[in-house]
Amino acid sequence: MNHKLNCKGNVLLGNNITCGDNVVLDAKDGTICVGDGVVFGNNIHIIGGKENKTAIGHYAHVGNDVTVTMASIGDYSTLKKGVVVDPFVYTGDYSILEENAHMPQHAKLPSRAVGEGDPFSITRGLSAEELAKAKGRLKGEDL
Repeated sequence: MNHKLNCKGNVLLGNNITCGDNVVLDAKDGTICVGDGVVFGNNIHIIGGKENKTAIGHYAHVGNDVTVTMASIGDYSTLKKGVVVDPFVYTGDYSILEENAHMPQHAKLPSRAVGEGDPFSITRGLSAEELAKAKGRLKGEDL
């Protein structure tokens, strides 16, 4: 399978990143930082800008067809298929955004919380099973 990662501008990559097809990291006139162990699906667009540093935390999983613009995604977070994250958004560590969720500008998802919908809302806290699965990423149990 032919995987393609296209980095433009000031992009800082951690170790052991897994990448699907058509992954674009475009820092524009800013910086994008990607942590260790991040998993990118297919058709991902991560966009930076000078107004706000873009960060994808360690061991985050980014599903297919996801767009993140000038936002901070926490360690061990999960962005499922079709998620859109607008500028100045923050997601805490171990957070989950369900399929097709849309986080508008300046929205915040606390650590260990689950968000969904368009418009976005926080729906519940992480279950013990979801937390254990995310923590297992460090050991390579969830690849």
